[in-house]
Amino acid sequence: MEEVILHIGTHKTGSTSIQNTLAGYDDGETIYSRLHTNGSHLRQISTIFAKDYQKLNFRRRVGVSRSDTERYRERYTSILDREISNPNRKRLILSSEAIWNAPKRTKENLLTYIQGKNINVTVVCYVRNTLDFASSWAQQRIRTGESKVRIIDTDLRNRLEFFRDRVGSDRVVVRHFSKERLHNECVVQDFCHLFGLEPKRIIRLNDGISATATKLVFHFNSSCPVSFGKKKLLNARRDMIKQISKAYPGKKLEGRYFQSVTPSLFDDREYVREEFGIEFPEPPGGTGEPADIEAMLQDLSDIDLQPLDDLLVAADFEPEFFPSPSIKLVALYYAQLMRKWPDRPDDARRFLASAVDTLKFWRT
Repeated sequence: MEEVILHIGTHKTGSTSIQNTLAGYDDGETIYSRLHTNGSHLRQISTIFAKDYQKLNFRRRVGVSRSDTERYRERYTSILDREISNPNRKRLILSSEAIWNAPKRTKENLLTYIQGKNINVTVVCYVRNTLDFASSWAQQRIRTGESKVRIIDTDLRNRLEFFRDRVGSDRVVVRHFSKERLHNECVVQDFCHLFGLEPKRIIRLNDGISATATKLVFHFNSSCPVSFGKKKLLNARRDMIKQISKAYPGKKLEGRYFQSVTPSLFDDREYVREEFGIEFPEPPGGTGEPADIEAMLQDLSDIDLQPLDDLLVAADFEPEFFPSPSIKLVALYYAQLMRKWPDRPDDARRFLASAVDTLKFWRT
């Protein structure tokens, strides 16, 4: 093994499409790591190299025990050791959209591990207009359960300079995630073109949701007692969000809403222009503080609830028993939950009745 290609993100720049396209890739010279079958190495890299790997957020969301985490860590380390020591391959690709903003210790441990084996590291990072990034990442956080709007500090200067200092500026490739700047207007083809990869097929995924769907999910996050902590709970949540997204198509949240929560906005723009010749557009001007953004997300007055009622009817629920948006959303979630436990529908129905009773004060 001569080189590790380390794809570090950023979030919301087509990483999942790259990962799904290259999962299982092996052309005899370059191999895509098999740390995980779905392509993303996010959890595996964090579990191996994070200092507090027992406190990682995904453990709480999926309900992974401490003993299982130790077992997974041992397994992932063994796989990576075997791959990086493979004398029959020249390049190994690792990809996690969370490496760019991972804790410094995690990144140091990862690079020390690779460089300690006298293997070169080439870092690849895709960046996008900071406001578009902030909007897309905020929506992603809401999809995963956030009920607050938080500061989104991209700080590209410090995060990318860390890698340039560790592996050398000439080994850090920064690309503009913009259709007109990508090879064949596709991030997957752009990544493959950089390294001469020829996958059998190109997978393009777009998991974004509309502004209306985002507002409904944000409202749900504040309403539902629990929607993660066990894999079936999390899967029911994901299925419900897919339903809402399909029922409420449309435009995504505009980036301008998030200017007040992106402190690195202007420095990011200056940094990528000076160092990489990437031109982000002039910011249009912000609107409001985090509390104002939250109020906007909580305001459902302009949303037609008929598509929600249609989803409840399809789940064999009577919409009139669930008059407010909050209770409709919780009912829709528990409808999905009952599908996950088809052998215990009575327990799920009792759980639903208890939740609806708890949420009576949301009735309109």
